[in-house]
Amino acid sequence: MKQIEEIGIQCNNIVIRREDVEKYGIEIMNDSRVHRIHDNCFRDNKTITELTIPSHIIKLGMFSFSNCINLKKVY
Repeated sequence: MKQIEEIGIQCNNIVIRREDVEKYGIEIMNDSRVHRIHDNCFRDNKTITELTIPSHIIKLGMFSFSNCINLKKVY
């Protein structure tokens, strides 16, 4: 999304992937243009303990939180 915007193309229906979270941080999920979380997006993340999924995200990919052993609460 950010790379595409740098060349002047606006994005309004974004899917975040694991690479996006690794590069831009979990806060990328708060962008209102993000509507989906891709498969395995947070897989093996050991630092997340709680997560609030914004209401503009309408779809979670399969195994989005696979092996997030410290994740205790999802809102």
